[in-house]
Amino acid sequence: MTTRRLGSAEAAELSRAERDIRARLGDRPFDFRAMAAISNIYRAATTVRNHMEQRVLGEYDLSWSAFTVMWVLWIWGEQETRHVATETGTTKGTLTGVLKTLESRRLVLRSVHPDDGRRVLVRLSPRGLAIIEEVFPRFNGEETFAASTLTPAEQDQLAHLLRKVSARIEGAGVAPVEAAAGRDPGAGGDAGGVDTTAPAPYVRRQTTTRPRAS
Repeated sequence: MTTRRLGSAEAAELSRAERDIRARLGDRPFDFRAMAAISNIYRAATTVRNHMEQRVLGEYDLSWSAFTVMWVLWIWGEQETRHVATETGTTKGTLTGVLKTLESRRLVLRSVHPDDGRRVLVRLSPRGLAIIEEVFPRFNGEETFAASTLTPAEQDQLAHLLRKVSARIEGAGVAPVEAAAGRDPGAGGDAGGVDTTAPAPYVRRQTTTRPRAS
C-alpha cells in the first residue's frame, strides 16, 4: 500500500504526489498547472487552520468559526446576523450554532433589531472583547511564524496573488467554462473591480460597515 503523499508536510513528498497525478492523468486534457496552484492553496489553508486551532484557539476552547465570528465583531462592531454569515462565509444554520455556543459562554450578546423584529443584531460582550484582545496577539504571532519562510516581498506578493484568485471567483460572474474559453470580458486583470491592495482578513470579503443601532 502506498502512502498518502498529499497529506505529507514534506515538500519532496508533495512534489512526488503531483508527479504521480500527472503520470496517472497525463493523457487527458486537464490543466495541471492550475490543479497544482489551487490544490496547494487548499492544502496550505487547511494546514494553517489546523495549526492555529491546535496552538492558539484550542487553549481558549474556540473553533476557527467561533474565532472568525468574534474577529468580525471586534473589527466592525455590532452586526446583523445575516451580515456576519456573509462575512465569515458560513451558512445561517452553522452561524446559529456558533452564536448559541458563544452566547452560552457569555462571549456575545444578541438583541432584536430596533427597526425590524425579524432581524437580529449580535455584538461582543465585555468578556468576549477581553478574550479576542488576548487571543489575537498570539494568533498573529503564529501568523508571523507561518509566513517567516517567505521574505517580506514574497509575503506581499503572495497576499496579492491570493486576493486575485479570490476576486476571480467572487467577482467574475461568469461560468468556469466560459472563462476558460476566453469569453470573459473581465479576464486578464483583477476581477470584479476588487481592491487587491486592501489587507485581507479571515473572512470571505469585506462589506460596507453597518451603523450601530441606536
